[in-house]
Amino acid sequence: MKEITFQCETITPMFLAGADGTMPELRAPSIKGALRFWWRAMNGHLGLEDTKDRQDNKTVVIKAGLHSQEAAIFGGAGGDSGGQRSSFSIQVNELNRVSNTFPLVPHKGMQQSAIAPGTTFEVILRVPEKYSVQIQERNKAVEIFNQEKLIALFQLTCLLGGMGKRVRRGMGSVFVSSVHTHEEDTKNLPTSTTLSEIADLIKIVTPHYTLTNDRIVQTYSGNMQPYGWIRYIQIGKPTNDLLRKISDTTHQLHGERGYEESLGHATKGRFASPVYVSVLNGEKMAIITTLNTIPDRNKDQISLGLQEEFRNRIL
Repeated sequence: MKEITFQCETITPMFLAGADGTMPELRAPSIKGALRFWWRAMNGHLGLEDTKDRQDNKTVVIKAGLHSQEAAIFGGAGGDSGGQRSSFSIQVNELNRVSNTFPLVPHKGMQQSAIAPGTTFEVILRVPEKYSVQIQERNKAVEIFNQEKLIALFQLTCLLGGMGKRVRRGMGSVFVSSVHTHEEDTKNLPTSTTLSEIADLIKIVTPHYTLTNDRIVQTYSGNMQPYGWIRYIQIGKPTNDLLRKISDTTHQLHGERGYEESLGHATKGRFASPVYVSVLNGEKMAIITTLNTIPDRNKDQISLGLQEEFRNRIL
């Protein structure tokens, strides 16, 4: 096995509890879940199930679907094989964890325990020496994932999202300062990130996104799947007290217009916001990722204009 080591630092408070449910702790399953989420969000062009055909009286997979590819990379239960192990393992080493209390919802001010900004930690991904995730298509092994894609996916996961509660409203954001592999010396990463650099990372994972004007947009011309895949990504301007601005904007729009079908809700069921706001390192700019909107009810009441207003008030 070989190791890929990322040096990381929290940018905003991370409300992530450990095994006891109270003490703040960053754990490997949280990172694995975030990696899986963002891989899925970048692959909405894949059919959910395998495309199959009959050849020589046998069923042959013509194109592996999202569920099969996801299980091959991240592991999965069930299936014909009875389950699959993840193609990589994760270890988290906290280097100087600082815990304190912070407002989970800044405009309300109620304090909760969290991992403080400036906490440093390292994430070690362990993969086989010749890491290549392959899957059978047309009776041939086809590579769907490798070390380069894994490194890019980890960086994108930290740029676009993060870990813990209120992660879609700027909490739990993470900066990756360097990556080290056995093949090369430690590569230090820039303290700030541009849309162009993010677009280059996404192209490593999937070819179906491009940078156009002020945003990264999805370009696949075929049918997309009915879940939260990435529509586009935007970066805002440097903003003072950005977390408070995000929280205030959410509160104000809810009071003015209501937004359950467009920006999420946690009453009578749960629908996570399809407009995902994270915080970039450096000058504390918002990075907003808009996902395909599939609410749990009242689909006819989705307002893309309301989503646009929410983004514009923050950007």
